[in-house]
Amino acid sequence: MPMPGRAAAPDVAEEPQPLRWLLIGTGEIAGDFTRGLVGESHGRVVAAVGSRPGRADAFAQQWGLPGDAAEDTLAEALARDDVDAVYIATPHPTHEDLALAAIRAGKAVLVEKPIAMNAASAQRIVDAAEQHGVFLMEAFMYRCHPVIAELVRLLREGAIGAVTRLESVFCFRAPFDPAHRLFNPALGGGAILDVGGYPLSLAGLVSGSVEGRPYGHPAKINASGHVGESEVIEDARADLAYDSGFRAALRCSIREDAGTTATVFGEAGTIRLPDPWLPGGDRHGRASELVIERSGEPPQTLRIEAPADVYALEARVFADALGRSADPEFPAMSITDTLANMRLIDAWRSLVFAGGGEARPERD
Repeated sequence: MPMPGRAAAPDVAEEPQPLRWLLIGTGEIAGDFTRGLVGESHGRVVAAVGSRPGRADAFAQQWGLPGDAAEDTLAEALARDDVDAVYIATPHPTHEDLALAAIRAGKAVLVEKPIAMNAASAQRIVDAAEQHGVFLMEAFMYRCHPVIAELVRLLREGAIGAVTRLESVFCFRAPFDPAHRLFNPALGGGAILDVGGYPLSLAGLVSGSVEGRPYGHPAKINASGHVGESEVIEDARADLAYDSGFRAALRCSIREDAGTTATVFGEAGTIRLPDPWLPGGDRHGRASELVIERSGEPPQTLRIEAPADVYALEARVFADALGRSADPEFPAMSITDTLANMRLIDAWRSLVFAGGGEARPERD
């Protein structure tokens, strides 16, 4: 039985057809995704729908989409026969309803991170996708860049000896505006929901390499942070402890530019990623770096060049997994990783809103 939204496989081998994308949302991230697919053979944007009439028309003109790309309503957009997959690029609180609508329409779904506002909402999306036989993936595009695969390879091969600890931050300073999505609770504002999932997901990946599995689950989380005047978490820290002895110290912020780095510590050295979330610090960069420092040796910098824009890589991983009816190729985010990450996000936020403390997060 063919996957929903795709034509049945022919009897003779043919070149795979580009995946045809509908964008729900016409903001900055939707533009990044569209730019990434320019000239791609794996996928192309054929339709877009915005939050208000006219938004999709302006977006289609800006990006040179086909003349019939702009749709006025979600129902019309999801009813199109020329759409294989949907990319949801709207604020977090809208993700569940939009994902469920796309799933009911039989479209494969890529949802911008975080997949939902909490783990319960994420589970409802996952359950619906399984019920309807629809492919679903969360859009942590950094996990699709080859620098992350190289990091995992080095750790598994013992490049810095037994791995003991991770320090990871995703912090930037945004001017305070209570109406902006970053500071508006109704729009899913706050540092943990916006960028905290990045260092959390990296901690899961690195701890998994220690434990010999794709994703590790902490036994304890100790967290603190600052809740701002608009009642969103503006700055947060988390210390994770794992049964293996591995530890992770994480920080995220929307009020202080404290960097966007990650360092993995081992018994024989360290591996540092200067820009793990955006290649070279560029939303459309291709090259990223790993700096390996072994005890008694000079630092070694590995420059990892990607074959395409990081958003194009994400779209390629999605299309490949859809074609195979399987999880995305590791180390891209699987649904198991997504649900584990959302449970940690819930725990981290709850502790910060409670004034800080320690908890044993829910595990499978």
